[in-house]
Amino acid sequence: MRALVHDLGRAAYAPTLALQEELVARVHADPKGPGHLVLVEHTPSVITLGRRTRTGHLLANEDQLRRLGIEVHASARGGSATWHGPGQFVAYPILRLARERNVRAHVHGLEEALLVTLAHFGVRAHRAEGLTGVWVGNEKIAAIGVAVSHWIAWHGLALNVDPDLESFRLIVPCGIEGKGVTSMARLLGRALCMEEVKPVLLECLATALGLSLAPVEPQTSSVEREFQVTSSPVSESVQSAIGNRQSEIPRPRLPSWLRRPIPMPGASAEVRQVLTELKLSTVCTEALCPNLHECFARRTATFMILGDLCTRACHFCGVERGRPAPPREDEPAALAEACARLKLRHVVITSVTRDDLPDGGATHFARTIRAVKERLPDARVEVLTPDFRGSTDAVDTVLAAHPVVFSHNLETVARLQRSLRGQANFAHSLAVLAHAAKRAVALNGEGFVVKSGLMLGLGERHEEILEAMRDLRAAGCSMLTVGQYLSPSAKHAPVVRFAEPSEFEEIAREARAMGFSAVAAGPFVRSSYLAEEVYAQGRG
Repeated sequence: MRALVHDLGRAAYAPTLALQEELVARVHADPKGPGHLVLVEHTPSVITLGRRTRTGHLLANEDQLRRLGIEVHASARGGSATWHGPGQFVAYPILRLARERNVRAHVHGLEEALLVTLAHFGVRAHRAEGLTGVWVGNEKIAAIGVAVSHWIAWHGLALNVDPDLESFRLIVPCGIEGKGVTSMARLLGRALCMEEVKPVLLECLATALGLSLAPVEPQTSSVEREFQVTSSPVSESVQSAIGNRQSEIPRPRLPSWLRRPIPMPGASAEVRQVLTELKLSTVCTEALCPNLHECFARRTATFMILGDLCTRACHFCGVERGRPAPPREDEPAALAEACARLKLRHVVITSVTRDDLPDGGATHFARTIRAVKERLPDARVEVLTPDFRGSTDAVDTVLAAHPVVFSHNLETVARLQRSLRGQANFAHSLAVLAHAAKRAVALNGEGFVVKSGLMLGLGERHEEILEAMRDLRAAGCSMLTVGQYLSPSAKHAPVVRFAEPSEFEEIAREARAMGFSAVAAGPFVRSSYLAEEVYAQGRG
């Protein structure tokens, strides 16, 4: 279904409701016309009372609410009392439902979009039996309330990104006694802004609801310019009421250089579909990479073999730890099939760490490389491996399959290795890289190149980064990536600082002066980000 997006930024509830009502009428009048998706962060705060609101669900009296500047509005949606305000992401899909697709299926789709969005940020949420919305433990993190008129669904969902949770004490949230309320910021232990969450939720909504969000000419506001979608014209009264919506823009909690342009939702649908059909994992999703949407939209992904559970628990990594299943026998063939469907020229393969396997998974790496090369003879295969506990035999097994790039990440400086990579070893990592580099030299440079990566923001000092770079060069590493660390959740190591773009530029200059043939350094750089371009730079 085609849908137009109305990104209102910050807007009051009453004019937004008026816009919804006008759009419902428009969809009703034109059965073949597009649906609509209204996005908003409500300001001032408002309490809305759904059809199931009962006496006692509103805990504050009229005077208290007036002093707090909180409006109260009756609502045609389902559910009971809820609060909307700054720090909460609200989405109102206004869509014509097929009669065979009932309201319950629509609500299920909204829940699914929220669950996938939260999983992307490392929040393990769930549905609750007999209740709508999305929950973390016994606490609600997202509310859903839907109204249906002439088979047109409106109202929608509210996700607690970083609101003032004390505001929920004014009501019995959703009319459910004995349940708490939580937020993404509280669970992750860090502040979040809407721009960080919006592109993820938009893509998940597009996928879950089967929406094709229509691009139009770029507009003047920064959000509309990057998103390149907007609504069709609305009435003068509604436009006037919304006109001042950007008078108070929330101050970004991330540095400006860490705010990404919003990609077109659905652009990565083909990649997701292929991965789902072939039951493949990517480090993009499992490690919660901030470049996921950009890379998927470019029809690229870093495949992660040997399962999605790691035998180690590094404190910076978003991949879940657990007891992995045996290697999947058909995974090499499935991955090769995915590469063929996506017409990849440069394939990047990584894995979880498999200390439970005698060779650490090296044989499976080799089988996968050969499967890809057999299916796509002209494709280049780059591997990003674990340290194999320092086993040079395992490294040789991988190299025998002839990847063009052998990569293993040092991750951080020597001083921080024990606290962040407790089951890894700085010396093992350098030894693995040095062994691979010696093999490369033995092949007279006609075989492969050696690559590694570092992160900034974990508490390292600049001189320590330079020392680590010198260690990598001494080991024979010729390609380097340096990026900003972003904590996957509150359980992981916190971000100590955000390195400025100028620092990355300086590190890149110093790396090239040390002799690295290819360097990618920047806030969003990851070890496999733009891997094909980095490889070309190093070989060119």
